[in-house]
Amino acid sequence: MLNHQSVSFTNQLARIGDFFICGNERQRDYWLGVLTSNGRINPKNYLADPQLRNLIDVVGIGYPDTPPDSTTYLRGNHPSIPEDAQIVLWGGGIWNWLDPLTLIDAWKEVIKQCPEARLVFLGTRHPNPDIPNHKMAEDAQLLAEEIGERDKSIIFIEWLSYTDRESLLSEADIGVSLHPIHIETRYSIRTRILDYIWARLPILSTEGDITSEWIRDFGLGQVVPPHDPKEVEKALVKMLGQSKEAWLENFSTFGDAYKWDHVAAPLRRYCLEGGYAADRENREELLSGGFEKNGSMQLNWARARFILRTQGWGGLIHRTLRYLQRKIAIS
Repeated sequence: MLNHQSVSFTNQLARIGDFFICGNERQRDYWLGVLTSNGRINPKNYLADPQLRNLIDVVGIGYPDTPPDSTTYLRGNHPSIPEDAQIVLWGGGIWNWLDPLTLIDAWKEVIKQCPEARLVFLGTRHPNPDIPNHKMAEDAQLLAEEIGERDKSIIFIEWLSYTDRESLLSEADIGVSLHPIHIETRYSIRTRILDYIWARLPILSTEGDITSEWIRDFGLGQVVPPHDPKEVEKALVKMLGQSKEAWLENFSTFGDAYKWDHVAAPLRRYCLEGGYAADRENREELLSGGFEKNGSMQLNWARARFILRTQGWGGLIHRTLRYLQRKIAIS
């Protein structure tokens, strides 16, 4: 029932919104489908803007104009990371939908060929203490112990301050992000990949998401198939055989498209110049034809019962007032 409520609420928002943003062009295709099913891809909006960028545009993840801080954090300061170490960085959480295990499995052979390499994992726990630990983080630490490399050539550290995180990105030699292929992969955009690009850090990534296309097209690193330790080993050994500086020209070719000023431009433009969508006068008809009819009253009652049970009368009254405000705003 809750899933039906979420879908119904999403459809309602699709019908009343004047401007939408999403994370990348693949997500935009997805949300164009949602908007189409809710009557928003119509002659009025099309004639106002044939590309429909005035209705939905991409405002994803960016990085600052200035490069990250270049001081060292681990190199020469951590007992297992000497000054001449080559740092391979897993630059974010070890979540259940990612694949650190293939990387650790490949590491057994990588360290034989590149004994100066060190694999650093950033963040074994969720930064929100109320969220339980991800099983993948526990499995990764166990596997590192099993191959005898934990706290030797494989180091797990916890979340850092922003300044220390910048230093870690700057001193690393390679950034890694591996994942299985599933529906989340298709639409995701890995923020850690943007971190690596910001730091001009050559990248090893699994294929399948939009950032792996950047890596392949612009020569920003190596792309490997999923769950393939041998290919990960080969790619890492090859990358460790090159200096980080050898990749800099390719990052220059990638350009500034993901600096914040460029990424946020559609949202800034709408805030300064935007207005109501061209089909605003059709909005009441769309709502009366969908959300309140065809059995959705049952969903509304179920939602009210859920809010009452979880948030009490105060929560229910607050949500009801918010709902009435939205209805007044579109009338």
